Amino acid sequence: DLANTSLTLEANSTDNSALTKSIHAHASYYGTHVNDSDKSNVTDSTVFKNQRNSSDTDTYNLRKNYYQIFQKSSSTKALNQLAGVSFQWYLGHFKTHPTWSDQLGSNGLNWPTSGSCNAAQGNCPEYSGTISVSGSTVTFTATHGMDWGAGIKPFVLDTALTFTSAAWVEYMTNGSGWNENMHFYNPDSREQYQIPYNAFQNVGNALVKITSEAKVDITSLEGKTFICVERCLGATNLNTAIAEAFTKVDGEADAATLDKTPYVNKGPYFKVASYYDGNGNGDQDGGESSEGAGRYNNIGGVIEADLSSYTVTNGVLVGANADGGNIAWTSANATKLDSASYRDGIRKYRYKSKEPTYTVDNWSNNYGHSFRMNAVENTNKANISCDVDSGNSRGYTNRWRAVADDDALLVTGDSYYCAEKIRDGSVTSYTFELTKRPDYRVYNVTDSQITSISAPKSYEYEVPASGITYNFSGTNLTGKKYTLKFEGFGELHNFPGQVFNTCTGAVVGRYVDSWNQCYRFIPEFTLPDGAILTDKTGSDNIKVRALRGDEYLKKLSTLPSGRVYTKDLSDLPSSSDLVTVSTAIGSKPTTGILNSGKASVIHGETVAAPSQ
Repeated sequence: DLANTSLTLEANSTDNSALTKSIHAHASYYGTHVNDSDKSNVTDSTVFKNQRNSSDTDTYNLRKNYYQIFQKSSSTKALNQLAGVSFQWYLGHFKTHPTWSDQLGSNGLNWPTSGSCNAAQGNCPEYSGTISVSGSTVTFTATHGMDWGAGIKPFVLDTALTFTSAAWVEYMTNGSGWNENMHFYNPDSREQYQIPYNAFQNVGNALVKITSEAKVDITSLEGKTFICVERCLGATNLNTAIAEAFTKVDGEADAATLDKTPYVNKGPYFKVASYYDGNGNGDQDGGESSEGAGRYNNIGGVIEADLSSYTVTNGVLVGANADGGNIAWTSANATKLDSASYRDGIRKYRYKSKEPTYTVDNWSNNYGHSFRMNAVENTNKANISCDVDSGNSRGYTNRWRAVADDDALLVTGDSYYCAEKIRDGSVTSYTFELTKRPDYRVYNVTDSQITSISAPKSYEYEVPASGITYNFSGTNLTGKKYTLKFEGFGELHNFPGQVFNTCTGAVVGRYVDSWNQCYRFIPEFTLPDGAILTDKTGSDNIKVRALRGDEYLKKLSTLPSGRVYTKDLSDLPSSSDLVTVSTAIGSKPTTGILNSGKASVIHGETVAAPSQ
């Protein structure tokens, strides 16, 4: 089992004299759930006990937490190692490009670039399917099309679409050194795949980059320093931004984009009005138009002085330079965030992504789940240096100048750090989120430390050609590989499946817009007893056996023949047929009862050892 499995916690009036009713909480790797109606009664000193394990005598507190942190890391594989991998691929940008729409279409890969996104015509912006490998030939086969923007959920194509690695090499180049890469998402393992053009040329070389994500607790980052390139959180700005939204909620103001931003005024853009000095005379001439502050700076990075720095100190992310201080809510803002009415109310407002006075490329975002930023450890700073061309950071030119004084806005040399290096997985990165909805961290009072719930273990299963039970007719997933998650208590998660309507007997499909009491999610297949799951991060392979399952009764439209559904008095058993239970099975035992008759195994965890 996992080292630290999930906890089912209860706080009752016996241990907490101030409580009039019990409070229940469930703590897992993904967070701790407490009902909204109970949150006002939970304090840092409320005593909880673990109900999942009767041998656990420790006491626990719940400490409010607004941080959610994800670590993104990358690994590499060869293209010919991706047999059975699922892909979900967006290529709408190819279809609208004058060069690549032709190469993708009838003059190249022969995928549809005209018509509708339906089963017959198959002209969709996004597809899903599976990769297969035969020798040195790698084939991508799309079986489903979709268009989320138009509300078209995944559907089966009448004719599957395919291309090979060799075809990509032949057609996805313009012949002048401009080659295209492929980027897709694996919905089964929840990983991002980046396949560079040269990986299609060299299918046996480990050139495919696979990016995975794991949740981490801020305590594991204590003392570490991080740097941020763009959209970097500021202590004052983020609190001012959300306070403004609360004010709008109080005033019942209409939906609007507010002149606030949670970010500091640093990033890969010009902070003053600029112009491009086309003739290089160092002066703005009549034909050289001005652009407002906020314009992209042509490099995509910032110099070292414009990097934002943060350090984790005593479990708090602390900004070290511009708008520094604790990246945390003020007590006044935190109090309002405890209220669902405020959390829901601010969702109709938006905030700016840059200094609010900037007019160029100043996108707006919803006041949604969190304020977030991406960062890397300061020790990895060199790994996010921008690419260099002829001694300068790529994109450098002395032609971009300030309107006010004609000074060049970019500096020479290789001193820029690029946000793209963080986004493309060149280095392990972290997404720091300051959430609007409070979560809780479990504090073990007995041990005087935060309890870290173990992350789920990832196991890979390749569907065999035989010996597998499919739960939906017409299913054949032979050779496909799925990443299953073990979270403790004998349960596996992340099975592919579909939604089934138990009331009507209809298969709804993999995606639904809403849920009702008739719906059940049913896996595509049932693992056979003895199936081996491969540990994706180590050598701890496991063998599985089914413990329980579900069966659903189908209502018959006609009654089966030969059945009698009515009886009369003579069919009831007579008194001579009735016996005293004790005479049939004996007296109730009083000795040799394991664990005094209580459960010995709870959710897969042994709480009372068997007799030797």
